[in-house]
Amino acid sequence: MGKVIRSDLFRLFKMKSFYIVFVLVALLNLAVGPLTKLMYNLGRMLAGSDEKALAELGSFMKEIKFFNVLNGPLGRVDTVIILLLVIWFAYADLAHGYIKNIAGQLSKKGNIVVSKLAVSGMIITIMMIAATVFQTVGYMLIVKVDFTSDLADAAILFCVRWLCLLAVCSVLLLVVVGAHSQTGGAVVSVVMGAGFLSLAYLGINTGINKLFKLDGFDIGEYMPDSVFHSALTLKDSNSIDTELVLKGVITAAAIILVINPLTIRIFNKKDVT
Repeated sequence: MGKVIRSDLFRLFKMKSFYIVFVLVALLNLAVGPLTKLMYNLGRMLAGSDEKALAELGSFMKEIKFFNVLNGPLGRVDTVIILLLVIWFAYADLAHGYIKNIAGQLSKKGNIVVSKLAVSGMIITIMMIAATVFQTVGYMLIVKVDFTSDLADAAILFCVRWLCLLAVCSVLLLVVVGAHSQTGGAVVSVVMGAGFLSLAYLGINTGINKLFKLDGFDIGEYMPDSVFHSALTLKDSNSIDTELVLKGVITAAAIILVINPLTIRIFNKKDVT
C-alpha cells in the first residue's frame, strides 16, 4: 500500500496541471482582500455625497481575525478546479493504460482506490493550506490580521471543510475510477463544487416539509458539498455552529465509509486495460 501511495504522489508532483491549479488557487485567494477593498472604494465613489448610501457602506474594517479568514470557505471557482485536478489525477493511469501494470503488481487491486483517495486528501490539504496562506497575505496587504484568538476554532473549521471535500472526492472516485468515466466525474465536480445541487436540495426540502408537515427541514445541512460552502458559525457571532458542524462531519464520514468500499467492489469486478 505504501509503495502505491508513494508512486501516486510521485505521479501527482510530476503533473503540470497540479502546479497550474496551485498557482490559480494562490492568485484567486491572494486577490480576495485587495478586491474587497477595491469594491468598497468603488461603492463609496458611486455613492458620492449620498449620505444614506455612505451610511449603509459604513467604514472599512481595520482588522480581521484569522478565524474569519478560515470561515470564508474556498470560492466556488477554486473548489471546482481543485476537484477537476482530482479527476485528472485519478483518471490519468486509466486513460494511458498504466493501471494494468500497477494492478498486476498488487495482491489487492482495491488498494489502487484507497491510494487515490489518500492522494486526493493530500491534494485537498495542499490546496486548502495554500488558499488560507495566500488569502491571509492578501488581507495583510490592506488590514491588520489578528492571529491571537480563536485559533482552536479556526483549526476545527479547517478540518471540517477538509473532511467534507474528501467526501465529495469519494463520490468523484466512484464515478471516475469505479465507472471509468472522466466526463461523468467532470460533470459531478462542477455540479457539487459550484454548489448547483443547492437548487435540488431546495426542491427536496419543499417536498419533505410538505409531506411530513415539517417546518424548516434543510437537507443541505447534511450534505458535505453544502456544508463545505456554508458559514459554519452562528449568525451575528464568531461561535461555531456545533449542530451544523456535527451534521456535516457525520454525513461526510458516512459517505466516505460507504462510498469507498463500494468503489473498491466495483473496481475489483472490472477488467483493467
